[in-house]
Amino acid sequence: MSNGVTEWLEQLGLGQYVQVFAENDIDLRSLPKLTEQDLKDLGVSLGHRRVFQDAISTLGNQSFTSGAAPGSADVSASRPQAGQAERRQLSVMFCDLVGSTALSERLDLEAYRELLVVYQGAARKAIEGYDGYIARYMGDGLLVYFGYPIAHEDDAERAVRAGLDVVEAVSGLSAPNDVELQVRIGIATGRVVAGDIVGEGASEERAVLGETPNLAARLQGLAAPNSVIIAEATSRLVEGRFELEALEPQAVKGLSETVRSYQARAIRPSSRFEAATARGLSRFVGRQSELELLTERWAEAKEGKGQVVLLCGEAGIGKSRMLRELRECVGEEAHTTLRYQCSPYGIKTAFSPIIEQLQQSAGFTRADSAPQKLDKLERQLSLALDNISLAAPLLAALLSLPGERYPPLSMTPQRQKLETIAVLVAQLEGLARQRPLLVLVEDVHWIDPSTLETFDAVVPRTHNLPVLVVMTHRPEFESPWGRFGHVTQHFLTRLNPGDGKALSEQVAGGWALPEVVLEQILEHTDGVPLFIEELTKTVLEAGLLRESDERYVLDGPLPSLAIPTTLQDSLMARLDRLAPVKEVAQAAACIGREFSLPLLAKVLKRTPLEEDVKQLLDAGLIFPRGLVEGESYIFKHALVQDAAYESLLVSKRQQLHARIAQALEDSPEGEPGVLARDAVDHRTVRIVELYKQNFPKHTPTTNPIKIQTAGTYSLQ
Repeated sequence: MSNGVTEWLEQLGLGQYVQVFAENDIDLRSLPKLTEQDLKDLGVSLGHRRVFQDAISTLGNQSFTSGAAPGSADVSASRPQAGQAERRQLSVMFCDLVGSTALSERLDLEAYRELLVVYQGAARKAIEGYDGYIARYMGDGLLVYFGYPIAHEDDAERAVRAGLDVVEAVSGLSAPNDVELQVRIGIATGRVVAGDIVGEGASEERAVLGETPNLAARLQGLAAPNSVIIAEATSRLVEGRFELEALEPQAVKGLSETVRSYQARAIRPSSRFEAATARGLSRFVGRQSELELLTERWAEAKEGKGQVVLLCGEAGIGKSRMLRELRECVGEEAHTTLRYQCSPYGIKTAFSPIIEQLQQSAGFTRADSAPQKLDKLERQLSLALDNISLAAPLLAALLSLPGERYPPLSMTPQRQKLETIAVLVAQLEGLARQRPLLVLVEDVHWIDPSTLETFDAVVPRTHNLPVLVVMTHRPEFESPWGRFGHVTQHFLTRLNPGDGKALSEQVAGGWALPEVVLEQILEHTDGVPLFIEELTKTVLEAGLLRESDERYVLDGPLPSLAIPTTLQDSLMARLDRLAPVKEVAQAAACIGREFSLPLLAKVLKRTPLEEDVKQLLDAGLIFPRGLVEGESYIFKHALVQDAAYESLLVSKRQQLHARIAQALEDSPEGEPGVLARDAVDHRTVRIVELYKQNFPKHTPTTNPIKIQTAGTYSLQ
């Protein structure tokens, strides 16, 4: 096996799999293609599979050189291939070292060079920790992309987190002559064209075109030393996740209007759901049977018959809202609640959600000294344990609390982990013996291996305790606890049209929406509550509707609905995770929500496509449709189809539409159920819905499709 894979495994802390990877000939070429089933077949444990999947998902379709490890500092290894320019939403960061000219004058040239290397290394580590892509080093400055070449559902948040980490990392660097290092950071988010290659040789880079990079650069120039300034569009995407201070609107060179911006000061210790709903919640709609299930399990738990409920569903389906409603139902009943929030940022940190929960329950503040935190920790432990002499040193070590009170533990890391888990389980049992315990664990698909081991120990111990454990997760997580009789697995389904309509009109302030608008919202959102809320907000903010007598009125035809900016990253991330077959999804999106395999093959001019389509099926982006198995497919969500379509350059869309038109013209039978799109103004237009029975005079020699221009069709 190549040293690159060995290095990658060791970087992940999973060096124990070096031998098994070598025995199965897994090299740099096959690494990005490993599937969940492949990892199972290799004997990789569930927790470690989660770590592998997260790490592999960041690799995408990269091309690795023989000497570079995936995820190494050689960023050229992760560059996308030529000809992959796309339209996409991007968060752009500009980072600049304060007073670099003065520093270069004060320091010897070699000392200044070494200082820049250390500064760039510290910044790069912080940025790559959030999968940022450093597009260019500009002496003392860095240009960074979040959302390219691989999108994540939270790229704006990743950019701000990385910016705060860069400030902290650079501020902590030691420099010669007592020089204090400071940085300025500007971040902006918006639509760009990304991926065009400019320059040659060492100056070659992937260009990003649009106003977003210019705005980020201007904001960086406005920032005070050691501050992170973000654009208004970025602030809307991260609202609730950070402490933000609104700044005075300022005129910015190159932009016609004044710019509103915010200073990001710190991360707020809130759940993802709480952050996303910072402006308030809509009234709870539907889900009565699910809520009854949870309250019934809570009633059983209070009687000493412990229960575990696993709520499974795709992103945005309402898992966190169910936990919120359960807490409302429990209300003022005598009980204790423990909340654990798993996160994509903590998946490589042992016990990450447990550490956060301990800090919050103990009441730690940033102003507390280490002795004060130890005092609070001991008081918290004494609520559940009679003797804290064994527990306190272990949890003090877990929380990285220095001091002479508890010297470093003299045990192996494995032994320390097992002892820590035992203490955590004992604390939970102690709390449950005092009064019923409600344990909420969110986003278990991002659970780190050590926390997973902890709940492996917790779940079987709860069956005879007054404990209800509710965990939420997405479908990719496979529960290891199904064998226990007190564990219930429940899948959250989409809202029915009636509930979807009620939710949409709630977001509209209770005012009725025009029927044609409501139909489009429901058709595009497919019963996913988050999609319904965000698309309704987008329609209202777009100014398409007029208020009249406590209802909304549409004047004129309804244009195609834009993808909400809050969903852009999430939808693009689903496509980027399928980098090898993304072009298949994009071509299918040009055909329509529903597409046939024969037509898709003609458009792409290659066969077979069965394996590509299988990857899209396995990822849940599409599902079979029609009477003939394997012939027709439909996108699971209209918004996913929209995202795939909108990511294409207009010129590429025109090429694909021309191929579709030619394929339809060449087909003597016509193609049933086709949706085409206007490649010029991006409006969705229904042009062809041909079914042979609808055209009794249609014969193989009289095709009822007329090609007008590349990308547009009409019925003759």
